[in-house]
Amino acid sequence: GSACYPAGTRLHLFDVAAWRMQELALEGRGYVSLLAFSPDRSNLALVYNTKEHTRLIVVDTARAALVARRILDYQPEWLGYALGGEALAVYGVPPGADPGVAQPPAPRLQILEPATLQPRWGLRLAGLLSGEWCLENCAASHELRRLVHWKPGLALAPHGRRLYILHA
Repeated sequence: GSACYPAGTRLHLFDVAAWRMQELALEGRGYVSLLAFSPDRSNLALVYNTKEHTRLIVVDTARAALVARRILDYQPEWLGYALGGEALAVYGVPPGADPGVAQPPAPRLQILEPATLQPRWGLRLAGLLSGEWCLENCAASHELRRLVHWKPGLALAPHGRRLYILHA
């Protein structure tokens, strides 16, 4: 029900060394599912999920100020700064025709400009299984369905120039 949906509306940034906190209001009521700091820690990228949208947001950590935001048409499952902080890499699976029942489309990898979140490059990863869908008893009640869940492992190389994806 709606009472169970996470309802955060503010991002709290704590500077432990200076013992101070800054806040940034987030649009809507939702939850953060992924976080990634830029290599110099000056920016924080996060995925903020509300009932209406999934947003990718970049925040200036020193000022607790919004740098960029973008509504995504897929649910990110991995997020990281690449190329020494010059790019933001996002991996996720677009929603299928019948989410949770039908196999979703191939996952996608996007490389975005961190300051604007404009796409620089994108790739559909055909042949890589990722997501959850029904295998048997799909018309039955939820407890009688047989589902499959594929989640590949992802790791960015320390130099940030290669993303390794291990098929589940």
